[in-house]
Amino acid sequence: MLLFVEAIIIYSLLFLSGVRFPVMNSGLASPVIEFSLNNEISKLVLRNIPALALVFYILLTSGPAIPRLKIKLRDLGWAFIGLSGLAIIASLLGFIMNSQNQAAFEYKTPANLLAWFVLVLSLISVAYLEEAYFRLYLFYRLDISLKSIFFLSVLFFGLSHLYEGLWGFLNAILAGAFLSVLFLKTKSFHGIAWAHGLYNILVYMYAYITHGPGN
Repeated sequence: MLLFVEAIIIYSLLFLSGVRFPVMNSGLASPVIEFSLNNEISKLVLRNIPALALVFYILLTSGPAIPRLKIKLRDLGWAFIGLSGLAIIASLLGFIMNSQNQAAFEYKTPANLLAWFVLVLSLISVAYLEEAYFRLYLFYRLDISLKSIFFLSVLFFGLSHLYEGLWGFLNAILAGAFLSVLFLKTKSFHGIAWAHGLYNILVYMYAYITHGPGN
């Protein structure tokens, strides 16, 4: 029970603090995530990196042992499989949204190389943070049934993306379930973190291609 309380507290501090819970997208206008270089640097330095260090500190200083963290060549293969799965999930949901005339979530993109560099670092770091908590921490820290941990991992992951609206929540639920299954089957932490990070980057690249820089 104490470990479960610990997990809830860490989750609340790392993923719910300051989250904007939206009015669900009505299809009349797209929810928008604005890009700010200063905000992105602040998130990277003041949140993502310290939060990732905290999760790993807890995992490495208290048992049971977590799976290997050494990077291996096969992690690249699992990253490709993970990225493909995430892209398929997002594409299917996007097709359903378009068929129902639902507006897509809109991401504002950087306008120069420096901003893109910072954004990429931020997106990779947040992917590592989310995978460290939702996969490593929950599955190896909690002393409850595997099915219960799986449910919590998927639900928590979905709730942390609720600011993206209903369709973002559904995408996170399906993506979280897929990544959890892939992690349990492969124990490739770096593989799923890379897949997650690359997917985040591709979302912004798609927004850049379709709407242009800063739009």
